[in-house]
Amino acid sequence: MADLSLELRENEATFQQKQNQIKAMQGSSSKQETSQLKELEKSYKKMLKEMEEKVSNHLKESLREVKEQLSKAEATREEAEKKINENQKLSADEITKLREELDKAKEETASLRAKLGGNKSCTIL
Repeated sequence: MADLSLELRENEATFQQKQNQIKAMQGSSSKQETSQLKELEKSYKKMLKEMEEKVSNHLKESLREVKEQLSKAEATREEAEKKINENQKLSADEITKLREELDKAKEETASLRAKLGGNKSCTIL
């Protein structure tokens, strides 16, 4: 954007020089003056069009880069969500497995207590 600003200032300086040339020629014939004014106007329109094209191209490039960054960010987010979902499923599966093992251990403990006939002499059970 800095190079566009510099070019705009240079174009403005050129335009000012041409205006000064026209002012200096004020004593010249009106045909020559009219011709100079038309040339100046044509030059100004050309510079303006070039600047518009450069700014437009710069904006298009910036937009393309932003879209590319957005696309990469979305892909990264989707991958992270996928990993989170996988980890949640693994955690849920592990919790289910641990609950089943706990229930089995409780059943075995109850079974062993029943086999001992309620004998309170075993301090471990």
